[in-house]
Amino acid sequence: PSEIPLEGDVYLSVYSTGFGVSKTVPAVKIGDTPIPVTAVESLKQFPGVDQINIGPIPRSLAGKRGLPLSMSVAGIASNAVIVSFQ
Repeated sequence: PSEIPLEGDVYLSVYSTGFGVSKTVPAVKIGDTPIPVTAVESLKQFPGVDQINIGPIPRSLAGKRGLPLSMSVAGIASNAVIVSFQ
């Protein structure tokens, strides 16, 4: 996986499906750390694809590797992706 440097405030845009139909903001975690969701938007140019903006990523995750990033809505979890930070 790519490593993301944590210099200044770092935000991630995650692309997924199925979140735009929900009126509930997804809960996001990286490892065991909850991450704030700043926006959820359905992409008109790609029907069915949603952009979820998260962050800022806590500096405590700097240097961490192989952490699962997971999202859930109404108790239904997404598949996790693995992220690493410099």
